Amino acid sequence: GRMLGERGHQVAVLTRRINGLPPCEVVDGVSVARAIRAIEAGPLYGLTYTLSAARFLLRHRHEWDVVHITHMYLDAFAAILTRRWHGLPIVVRPACAGYYGDLARLARFRAWPFYPGPGKVGLRVLIRTIARADGFIGNSRELCEELLAAGFPAESVVRIPNGVDLHHFRPDPTARSAEGRRRLGLPAGPLLVFSGRLDPQKGLHTLIEAMRSPVLTASGSSLRTRYAIEW
Repeated sequence: GRMLGERGHQVAVLTRRINGLPPCEVVDGVSVARAIRAIEAGPLYGLTYTLSAARFLLRHRHEWDVVHITHMYLDAFAAILTRRWHGLPIVVRPACAGYYGDLARLARFRAWPFYPGPGKVGLRVLIRTIARADGFIGNSRELCEELLAAGFPAESVVRIPNGVDLHHFRPDPTARSAEGRRRLGLPAGPLLVFSGRLDPQKGLHTLIEAMRSPVLTASGSSLRTRYAIEW
C-alpha cells in the first residue's frame, strides 16, 4: 500500500476490528478502516462477517476504483455478491497453495451458511461464487495450477511473484568478507539464514531437523544455530 501511494495511487485498507486499536487511522500514508465486525458465536461468524464487509463496501463504493482482496476469504465472497450494486472490478490475491493455502482453508471452514455438510455443497457454492471475480493473482506456479484445477477460468488467472523493495533489501558487498562477519557477530564457516515468521507453515522445524541429520554429522560439518526473533 505504501509503495502504491508513492506512485500516486490512493490506497484504503478494510480489515477486522482489533481490540486496543482505533477503528480508523492512517499508517504510512494508507487509510486503514477496521470496520468488519463478526460475532464469534459458531454458526453466526460467517454470516455476520460477510454482511459487515458487504455493508462497508456498498457505503463507500464511490470512493474506490478497484477492490483488491488479499487472501481468498469471505471478503471476496461479500464483494462478488454485491458487485451488481457497487459495479467495481474485483481482483483476488490468494496467499498461497497447499495445505496452508486459501482453497484448503475454505475447505476446512466451519461457519454457517458455508458449513460444507454432506457433499460439501456449501464449499462448492463458496468457491464458484469467488471464481466469478474479474482477476486472480497467483504468486507461484503451484498456486496458479491449483486455481485452474479448482475450476477458476484460465483467462482470469495471472502469475505475479511477490515483489521486493530493492531500496530497502539489497546485497551488502562486504557481508561475505571476514570484516562483514565480524561486524555482524557471525562465526566462520557455512551460514544459513531464515527470514520469516515463526509459523508451522514456514517449515522451520524441518530445517532445524535437517541441520541435525546424520549426513551433515558424518561429513564433519559443525553448524551452530542462532535465533533472531523480532516481534
